[in-house]
Amino acid sequence: MKFAIGWLRYSFPLGIGASLAPVKVLYSFLPGFNVLDVLVFGGLSALLVRSTSGRWWLGPILLVAPSMFVVAWILRLLGIEDLRAGVGTGWLLSLALIPGAAFAGAYMRRRSILRRTPEGA
Repeated sequence: MKFAIGWLRYSFPLGIGASLAPVKVLYSFLPGFNVLDVLVFGGLSALLVRSTSGRWWLGPILLVAPSMFVVAWILRLLGIEDLRAGVGTGWLLSLALIPGAAFAGAYMRRRSILRRTPEGA
């Protein structure tokens, strides 16, 4: 029973990430969607730090994984020729910005939590 409860703790960020992957495709048609990547994934990762309290680094991985599969799939569909022509540079930038923003948001939130708790855990 303890394993099942522990697994539910980690399935929450994965579920949020799975529902965020199609949303990422929808707002990719907006100008400056890479800024939205940073705001959405960084903010949600900071909010989800509490759900994976012992392993703060696992939340961003589970949050980002479904969107990374979608971005990699789209980059594969575009091909190297379109990336050189500049069509997929926004998607290529998303490949680096999404995990970076998620880990930065989680790290900053974790540091603020550690500063407020007297025992530091």
